[in-house]
Amino acid sequence: MTVITRTINFIRKAVKGEKGSVLRGPQLWNTCSNGYRFEAGGEGEEWKDVVLYNGNSYSCIKTHVKTADNYPGSAADLNNHYWRLGQSIELIIAHIILAQYQMVENLGVRTIEMKDKDGNVVFRAKDGDLVCKGGIFQNVSVSGDVSVGRLRYKENTVTDGTSVINGSFIMGWGTYVLPHLKDGESMRIVAFNPIITRNSLPTVLKGEQAEDLFMPASFNFSLAREKTIEFNGWCELIGTNHIGHTIWVYNIVENNQKLE
Repeated sequence: MTVITRTINFIRKAVKGEKGSVLRGPQLWNTCSNGYRFEAGGEGEEWKDVVLYNGNSYSCIKTHVKTADNYPGSAADLNNHYWRLGQSIELIIAHIILAQYQMVENLGVRTIEMKDKDGNVVFRAKDGDLVCKGGIFQNVSVSGDVSVGRLRYKENTVTDGTSVINGSFIMGWGTYVLPHLKDGESMRIVAFNPIITRNSLPTVLKGEQAEDLFMPASFNFSLAREKTIEFNGWCELIGTNHIGHTIWVYNIVENNQKLE
């Protein structure tokens, strides 16, 4: 009698897996309070914890709650197999620094240096001092004294006559809107409109808000002020806030040249 053997393959449809756990850390062991739950990234767990302790990193391999005596390498750890030794702190930091991009929270360092493509240090934070040799800072508030070797004004580029200027130096004719200042603020603006011919158009300045006013430097502070001013030549203005209104005190340098 002949025995015929056949192999039958049963194909079971795959089931989509659940979302895996996420690496949490490395955290400093000492900053985690007693009762903190360390997770090993097992089924149904959200986290896979890594801690730093005594210069090394440790990966949690058994979910547990922190106590004062179950630190990595302790008797409680060795008996219960809570932690597995990982990389040294130096290797972890090197990995963070050499990566193309890393978002790091709670990173404390003593010195930070940044170099340009030629190896020149352009940024350094060390021993409480900050040195920066380039870059763009926007909307920065500075308290205390500021020492400046050379101060260069950015020329205004807003010329539509309705929007607030974006520079402290105004060049040329047209209508320009000066900003409303807050309490405790003051601002210096310089405007230059060269007189080319008798038909040269004037520069017109007005405030951002209807209550903002202009006052000649030669007038008494209590005298009437102007809503707008216009001029040809050179004008310097100092603005300050007074009872909710911005007052621009100005001085126009007369041009005495004779025009044909």
